[in-house]
Amino acid sequence: MQKVRFCQKCQTVKSCDEFYPRRTRKSGLSTSCKECDKERVRLWGEINKEKKSNSYKKWAKDNPERVKELRYI
Repeated sequence: MQKVRFCQKCQTVKSCDEFYPRRTRKSGLSTSCKECDKERVRLWGEINKEKKSNSYKKWAKDNPERVKELRYI
């Protein structure tokens, strides 16, 4: 029998495979499904474009080798 979980955001029952792990939760899974989490992150990025851009610029400055690797993948 496949385990299922209720998503607090979209109010639907989904397979546990559709939830990210979260060690701090008793169940070990997030309260919202992967789809809802991705949407939340996308919306945050739209609302906070400058903050997101500054964060990436700081990361790129601190990790020049990693930036080079990613550009050639």
